[in-house]
Amino acid sequence: AGEDCSYDDSNQKLLEELEGVPEEKRTAKLRTVVAISSPGWKISLFDGEISGIIKDNGAGDNGFAHDSLFYIPEYRKTLAELSFEEKNSISPRARALQKLKEHIKVIEFRWEEV
Repeated sequence: AGEDCSYDDSNQKLLEELEGVPEEKRTAKLRTVVAISSPGWKISLFDGEISGIIKDNGAGDNGFAHDSLFYIPEYRKTLAELSFEEKNSISPRARALQKLKEHIKVIEFRWEEV
């Protein structure tokens, strides 16, 4: 929606771009990729994602950006309608960081073996 736009401006532009597109073709994914590296180590990437549908109108107050438009069928809610705990348990960022955490535990275990 342009530089210095608000979330509402951005959401309005998204809805304008999707005007006339049927819901079954409004599928979307949110994805986060986290990278970790250290001297002498290869770069490791960890990703997390969730799938949803972009709704015609927003719902919910818990969130930012497109959260009120991003509907998750399994929960029958938008991201902005989920509780803080629900949202954090399924967020792409949380999923990516959980994978990173598991990777670090493996590294620590191997380091202790040396």
